[in-house]
Amino acid sequence: MRNKRSFKIAAHVCRIVLACTFVLSGFTKAIDPWGTALKVDEYLTIYGLEALLPASMLFSIWLCGAELMKV
Repeated sequence: MRNKRSFKIAAHVCRIVLACTFVLSGFTKAIDPWGTALKVDEYLTIYGLEALLPASMLFSIWLCGAELMKV
């Protein structure tokens, strides 16, 4: 019985840590969407998807919103 309780507590702690990670990452991207767009540009270039470069700012805004909505 005690083992189940400790597992539930550990699961809740892991959820809180993961949620804090997503919130912090989302706020960081919300503060600097242009920097995030530059990183998206780099990733698109590395994977050979240069046709999507004009939409990198849209991708960065969407990424920020998606991370903030996870919570």
